[in-house]
Amino acid sequence: APPVLPKPIHGAVKWYSPPQKTDVPFEIKTSSGASYFVKFVDVTTGANVLGIFVEGGRDFSTMVPQGRYHLKYASGHTWYGYEDYFGNETAYSKASSSFNFRIDEERASGYSITLYKVKNGNMRSTHITKAEF
Repeated sequence: APPVLPKPIHGAVKWYSPPQKTDVPFEIKTSSGASYFVKFVDVTTGANVLGIFVEGGRDFSTMVPQGRYHLKYASGHTWYGYEDYFGNETAYSKASSSFNFRIDEERASGYSITLYKVKNGNMRSTHITKAEF
């Protein structure tokens, strides 16, 4: 098994592409228990753009680049790094709809999402495999 690694700090951003201008608000709320790694995937190209690590039970607000994204997330407890995430116990999910982060007439249109283990989160999602993540 891969070695257990220290978790990234709450709100740590991993860029898959060169960092871009971040000017659209994004807020995430989570239930306690698991930690989450939320990935922004460009709808048009399918490319990973960035990922954000969030400790369960803590909210996080940040700015992300404009774009239309699929949001995928991995959740679990023990961190094994950005290749194995939370190891064999990782749950992988993908939001059912895409998110259009944009600026219209100087007003930024962002999103606040809520990820809960139970079914009262505000984001409909489906389970996916690690390969689909």
